[in-house]
Amino acid sequence: MKTTQENIFASKTLSYFLQLSETMNYTQAAQILGITQPALTQQIKKLEKTMGTELFYSVGKKLRLTDAGVIMLKTTRQIYDLLNDANDQIQQATSSTTGQINLGILASVETKVFEDFALALYQENPDLEVNFHMLTRKEIWESLENNRIDLAIMYLPDESIKNWKPYSSKKIISDDLLFIHHNPSLAKRKRVHLKDVNDRPWVMYPQDYYLNQTLRESFKNQMVDWPKVAARYTMPEQILKFAINSHTNTALPKSYMLNIDLKKLTDDDIWVTELDPKVKFDLNFVYRNRKNEIPRIERFLQKFDEFLAKEDYLAMSKELVFGHQSPDTDAIVAAKAYSYLQNKLGYDTEAVALGEPNSETAFVLNYFDEPTPRIIKTAKNEVDSVMLVDHNEFQQSVSDIKDLTITHVVDHHRISNFQTDQPLYYRAEPVGCCSTIIVKMFDENKVEIPAQLAGLMLSAIISDTLLLKSPTTTEEDKIAVKTLAEIADIDYEKYGIEMLKAGTNVSAKTDQELIDSDAKSFTMGGKSVRIDQINVVEFSEIDKRKNDIENAMKAEAADKGYDLFLVLITNVLNSDSKMIVVGEPSSAVEKAFNSKLSDDTMSLPGVVSRKKQVVPPLTDALS
Repeated sequence: MKTTQENIFASKTLSYFLQLSETMNYTQAAQILGITQPALTQQIKKLEKTMGTELFYSVGKKLRLTDAGVIMLKTTRQIYDLLNDANDQIQQATSSTTGQINLGILASVETKVFEDFALALYQENPDLEVNFHMLTRKEIWESLENNRIDLAIMYLPDESIKNWKPYSSKKIISDDLLFIHHNPSLAKRKRVHLKDVNDRPWVMYPQDYYLNQTLRESFKNQMVDWPKVAARYTMPEQILKFAINSHTNTALPKSYMLNIDLKKLTDDDIWVTELDPKVKFDLNFVYRNRKNEIPRIERFLQKFDEFLAKEDYLAMSKELVFGHQSPDTDAIVAAKAYSYLQNKLGYDTEAVALGEPNSETAFVLNYFDEPTPRIIKTAKNEVDSVMLVDHNEFQQSVSDIKDLTITHVVDHHRISNFQTDQPLYYRAEPVGCCSTIIVKMFDENKVEIPAQLAGLMLSAIISDTLLLKSPTTTEEDKIAVKTLAEIADIDYEKYGIEMLKAGTNVSAKTDQELIDSDAKSFTMGGKSVRIDQINVVEFSEIDKRKNDIENAMKAEAADKGYDLFLVLITNVLNSDSKMIVVGEPSSAVEKAFNSKLSDDTMSLPGVVSRKKQVVPPLTDALS
């Protein structure tokens, strides 16, 4: 005769009890368990008889746990946790290259990258079996709890899960929904507001699907009417097929659309546009705590990270933000500020640099305890799209700029040697500093500037305007400086002098570093022109090195093919400059500044701005 304990643990008794406790509905629980409702009722009554007390009671049509039921539920979960922990500990002693890994994948997730990875993993470890299970969200959580799957692949956040303590997650990719439509008037827009997407019915995911609920929440937040629904499908390929053939609208994850031939869609008058605001979510691995310590699971996650990095899958949804080569303080800071703003607005960006920060910028970053941005040589190996700040001319940008899609430009310089195949967001204003424009954009988008970032942006404006003394300085720069100084709680005049002096320490730099530190390339009248600017507090610091600097300029010009190489030496205390000139036609330089060269040097009283006082007259002289 079976003991009480054997009756309780017999067959699937605990599973039946746990499922009914979670749904509090006999019909739903029976459907999930794959048995009839009478069979489930019989099993629960059998358990209650064994326990000698009722575990459930009804209030009207609602089912509730009795006090004994609450105790039973707590104990059942503890039993499952112990069994799962025991299983995990046993598994941790097994091989990392054999056995099974069960993946529970949300049915609406694009699986191509996981299929490709599974194939690559099999070729390396043929004794490791990877099983794919396409599940609903509810089935995923049940399978995780019952240890039927090792890893779930699903979208987060998930507000329906109240108890996250037993689980851990690992982000795979940040994703967002793209709007697929048939409206030619929206085709040239970079982003489309939700209020403009209701020109026709939509095809969508089922009502209880995460992406449908996420999209509905966005419509609600924007106070836009929910569109008329023509059909609902569980799989993205089904949704896209219906949208194409029925001329309805839809929205699908960017990760899915990466594998679609967008040119073919466009040829068929179907367009793909970003939503404004972006409807963002993360795709994650979810697993029971410590499951990732099982050797084969740990190795699977490690190999998947390596696969993503090699296949560049993650980069497809990220954009890099950067300033010009030989970056000055504004180029570094504007990239950081604009990246911060764009991330707040729903983009996935990273601020990077196209060179080492100069001594002034290093002082600024250290002063505000801000990390130095990652330095890149090329971008196409990481991303498809980029955002430019503080420059637009291709020769000043990343070396493979022509292979990239430029989606945004924020600049305060002339527009030259710049063209794109796709529409983009372009903002150029005649102010003293790019960061001044970005300050205005924070205000326009009602995004608060953190104190640390305010200090960085203040530094950029002080640098570009020489503490508001440069002729490029505008009233907008002055307003921005006062606003940022207040946020950062800094005496900007005292700090500004200290910062500018930090950038004038030329004794620690080699001749090559001096001529590269703040150099920009231009095309003027068919001539390749390089213009560097060095800030000093005394001209004598450069005068005694003039011959060596000039030799370095000649070598650089010969190596890079510059027709003219100019180095502007600016005294930040009295706002005067000198210029060293190498190359031809030097007569054009004399004409531009109405002055004669003496020993390849020219005095330029009152000249401090390359952008406003050097580039325009030299361009005219060479045209």
